[in-house]
Amino acid sequence: MTWIKLDVGFFEDSKVLAVSPGARLLFIASLLHAKHQMSDGLIPASTLGLLHYRTGSTDLAIEELVRAGLWEHDVDGYRIPSFLKWNLPKSELDQRAAKRAERQRRWREGKTNATDSRRDRDASRDALPTRPERETETEREKTTSSSPPALMEHDSPGFDAWYQHYPRKVGKGQARKTWAKLSPAHRAAAVEAVPQFAAVVHRAVELATTADRKADVISGCPHPSTWLNDERWSSDLVAEVAYYGRLCGQQLEALSQTGRTKSEGIREAMGWTQPGEEI
Repeated sequence: MTWIKLDVGFFEDSKVLAVSPGARLLFIASLLHAKHQMSDGLIPASTLGLLHYRTGSTDLAIEELVRAGLWEHDVDGYRIPSFLKWNLPKSELDQRAAKRAERQRRWREGKTNATDSRRDRDASRDALPTRPERETETEREKTTSSSPPALMEHDSPGFDAWYQHYPRKVGKGQARKTWAKLSPAHRAAAVEAVPQFAAVVHRAVELATTADRKADVISGCPHPSTWLNDERWSSDLVAEVAYYGRLCGQQLEALSQTGRTKSEGIREAMGWTQPGEEI
């Protein structure tokens, strides 16, 4: 299911207040259309008739949206300039979908291999001679009741150091199992990236304007195993800052200002002004 978020302050935005109710409805319809079509905010001229039909709007509403800055002219029609500020681009969505499909393929392949191995073991066991009668019942129990030991730090090197920094302390056992499947290079990348990610989440909690906003930040932080499975250590830190800024109720406009490096924008937006807090 495809869906789109609207900020609770949508109808208090100065640009939204500057247009008529009909133009607001057209703008919301254009957001839904762009999200559904994964067009990165492009509204092709060929779809305007459909949007007019759905909303009962006219070309006057389009002029209002352009004057207010909610739409802008594009060679193929119109574009929502703020769309990519609040939504992931199609390229990143496609990458995430490909990674999910690859994980599912590996899981299905592993399940099939495990089933085949179990059948081979059963066939080999059936071919062995019957166990001598002198084996006692106690010896048989020792053979069949043993279970594999739990994963420890020596089985998943680096996990404890990574988990110590991760901001949401849930599902540690599952996260350790996921960690054990990562390559050494991915583990190193995760350990390197998690302090910055944790700093963003903790700062968003501090900046939360209400208790509900704080709860949104906490629930918006993925479970540790999810963060690892999605390879979030490779995510754009600017996108993470913008995402958690929305959850905590801060616009973080410094990120969209020009004439600054990515590092400077993040530091100013998150309030990291001390030398020791530099990224």
